[in-house]
Amino acid sequence: MNLRKMRDYYTPTKLSELLIETVPERNYSNVIDICCGGWNLLKAAKERFPNALVHGVDIDSEALNLKPRYGEFTLKDGREYAITALSKNIRYDLVVANPPFHKSTYSIDKQKITKLFPLFENVNSNRLEVQMIIANLSLLASNGILAAIVPDTFISGNHNQLIRKLIATEYSILKIIELPVNTFKGGIHTYLLVIENKPPTKSPIIIEKAKFINDNWILRNKFTTQPNQYENGNWVIPIIESKNNINTFRGNINSGMFTDSGNEVLHNSTLKADGSWEPSIRFYDPIAVTKPKYVSSGDLIFCRIGKSAGNWIVYNGKRTAISDCLIAISRCEQVENFLSSPVSNQIVDLLSKGVSTRFISKIELENLILSL
Repeated sequence: MNLRKMRDYYTPTKLSELLIETVPERNYSNVIDICCGGWNLLKAAKERFPNALVHGVDIDSEALNLKPRYGEFTLKDGREYAITALSKNIRYDLVVANPPFHKSTYSIDKQKITKLFPLFENVNSNRLEVQMIIANLSLLASNGILAAIVPDTFISGNHNQLIRKLIATEYSILKIIELPVNTFKGGIHTYLLVIENKPPTKSPIIIEKAKFINDNWILRNKFTTQPNQYENGNWVIPIIESKNNINTFRGNINSGMFTDSGNEVLHNSTLKADGSWEPSIRFYDPIAVTKPKYVSSGDLIFCRIGKSAGNWIVYNGKRTAISDCLIAISRCEQVENFLSSPVSNQIVDLLSKGVSTRFISKIELENLILSL
């Protein structure tokens, strides 16, 4: 694939923002893209993490012309850059990637990188995306994050089973997000993969499906799977099985944690004069609250307690924390059934209970939606 054609596959701005949105909230000191192209991934990273030093690498000199003023640039093949960085013990807190998907026409000395990074020495692939993923993983600092777009064959192809097995047994897979087939030219089926450079934990792996609606990316069908399901390198089965689940969660910020300023948190509210309902906005100190529960555009938010218990909306806003007075359900097939069912207008009557204080049960709500 020539350089001019590769430019057709630069990561779109909105997709770059989605990729960065999937990255855990941290104080990243540096971020790199070793196939930076149009710099959109790095621009999105800089916008969300303004204190991070940004480094772009590309074999195409056009990337230098597109470089933002705050970025550092190296004109080099990303794999070669990784070899040099390994030899100098240079590592990065955040690595972002959307490498080309094709056979490699430019070979590198494989022994150089496997000597410095022997974990993948038995992975033999002439696919550039596989070689680039290995190079990206080699650049991760301890507990560093890799967020990468990969083709469907990386997730499901038999020839990539060994690299998947090594990733599942040596790293923590945080998220696997399926992208629409028409995301890139040519109808390539792709996934967004988020990996942390630390041994696997018992924390579930989040599986989601992204849709591009009204010029915005929305994550739907949010499910969880267990890490040990991936250790044999077969990632397709747990992804399919996950679709039989539903992700319902309650916020974990109570009113005693509210502050006059800080990060926004959605909270309970009373009905409007026209009888409609939507959550109010309060604030909390992000330093005082660990691991808040977030909702994203497309999720359903239910009022859990109070006079408005049982009222709900389809959330259409930025990723925001929710209080413990709210219950949320990630958009999925079962939710689509709920939205098209008459039951969706009867939640208050069907589930709201209590005498002095009205409330709905998270379990009863989940069971109701699963029954549709």
